[in-house]
Amino acid sequence: RKFPGYGKLSGKSLDELRAGERVAVADGKEDPLDFVLWKSAKDSEPDEAKWPSAYGSGRPGWHIECSAMGCEMLGESFDIHGGGADLPFPHHENEIAQSEGVFGKPLAQVWMHNGFVTRDNEKMSKSLKNFTRVLDLDDPMAFKFLCYQTNYRKQMEFTTESYDGAKKGLSRLRNLAGAAPEDEDFSPEELWQPLFNDLNVAEFLAGVMTFGQTPEATKDFFAHVDSVLALDIFK
Repeated sequence: RKFPGYGKLSGKSLDELRAGERVAVADGKEDPLDFVLWKSAKDSEPDEAKWPSAYGSGRPGWHIECSAMGCEMLGESFDIHGGGADLPFPHHENEIAQSEGVFGKPLAQVWMHNGFVTRDNEKMSKSLKNFTRVLDLDDPMAFKFLCYQTNYRKQMEFTTESYDGAKKGLSRLRNLAGAAPEDEDFSPEELWQPLFNDLNVAEFLAGVMTFGQTPEATKDFFAHVDSVLALDIFK
């Protein structure tokens, strides 16, 4: 409650959050919404899962782990923070509160939250055993091509049919690149604009497929495209 703007990322107000409380308030909390920075160790936990500290033996809370890793690897403030659609609250709100509370600067300039990959309209997960490993696919790049057909914020249903369709689409793109002339690179500037519109890769890729069928599309052009999409076009 002392951190101004808590809830702004997820669009939640403190009053709404208080109204939605469903758990008992732990003893010692100054506010029911306060989250854990350090978890006390349990006797049943292995030694490698706990560390000594001024607060006793234990381990960092989930949220502080991510702030610590981000600060260590990317600095006190960085450009883009990603994550799943289920993470804006409470995880990312808590990351923001603790990181910006310490450093006094924005944690990230841009937040991007992706939709889930689903099977039979259920999120793929190890617990449900409804997942397919990318390494088990005959062309992992085709799966990437499939992902490009859906905006990153939206749910994507994975089926055998959609994957087979992506393999055919990627094969067409590779054939176009293989048959392209070696002339000097040229591509219309507007072709790249969808990438600046909330990373609309599907529209960009559709433009590439259309322009790729014209004589102006050169191997340099496809190499430039592949430097962005990383699809091993010239495989």
